[in-house]
Amino acid sequence: MSSPLAGKKLLVTREQNQAEELKELLIKYEALPIVTPLLKFASIPIEEVSTTLEEINKYDWIFFTSANTVHFFQKLNEGRSLALPKKIAAVGEKTAKALEHYGYKTDFIPSRYNGETLVKEFHAKYGKESVAYLCGEKARPEIPTLFQEYGIHFEKIILYRTIMNRDIQHELVKIMQNEKMDGLLFTSPSTVEAFCELLPTDLLTVVKSNQLTVAIGTTTAASLEYHNFQQVVYPEKFTIDAMVQELERYLLMKNG
Repeated sequence: MSSPLAGKKLLVTREQNQAEELKELLIKYEALPIVTPLLKFASIPIEEVSTTLEEINKYDWIFFTSANTVHFFQKLNEGRSLALPKKIAAVGEKTAKALEHYGYKTDFIPSRYNGETLVKEFHAKYGKESVAYLCGEKARPEIPTLFQEYGIHFEKIILYRTIMNRDIQHELVKIMQNEKMDGLLFTSPSTVEAFCELLPTDLLTVVKSNQLTVAIGTTTAASLEYHNFQQVVYPEKFTIDAMVQELERYLLMKNG
């Protein structure tokens, strides 16, 4: 029996390199992914963070908030051999796998991949041990705010910038005008914001009313709802695997 995703046209909005994994996963379900990367990532110039990175081992922990932070940290660390804190935390499984790829062992992963669970469980196990918190420029303030509330000393270190991919605008508009899409997949609030900015207002209004959207988790779903998308689904576990499984479950339920 084929998957409910078989033959479905699904828009993948992730950055080009990240999109490959999601594209390959959708193909396994016999879906028809259309990749339109709405974002680009750029490393922070090394001179902006070199002093901070050289002193990073003064913290008890180094926190990686995404696979992206792992890759950009490794890029900035090339030829430097920075002395790292003794313990490493990852926000979720994908981040831990990226760390493992570079030979790092993860000492802490929260049971759920959201800021509240992460900080609550970390504080319960490790108290107020200090943290070097690595993130992107557009990282949400939730985790730093919770660190402050729990009295955890931390330093926020931005490793990369997120840039809207305006080069894709013509292609995106053409797809949304001419293709009958079965679902739009969003993996961050930034992808939602870029989508809304790149589409003309009249077309965007139609899409918001009629199009099924799939978010990777609650934060992205909240962004879709904030922008008035009418059909939003998301999984309980915030991974692309769970995201695709939730879409499959939704279509199965919808089609009876």
